[in-house]
Amino acid sequence: MHANFKDLPEEARVWIYQANRPFTTDELNELKPQMDNFLQQWTAMVKI
Repeated sequence: MHANFKDLPEEARVWIYQANRPFTTDELNELKPQMDNFLQQWTAMVKI
């Protein structure tokens, strides 16, 4: 599905930040549990 970014409401937008380098193994080991926890609790709201 393609949607014009300008047509999306503010609450529909997702901001993605990228790193300027690959994460180290230690950083990944610290981040992964936090990401897993966030994704388990995250829900999407759908307006019909």
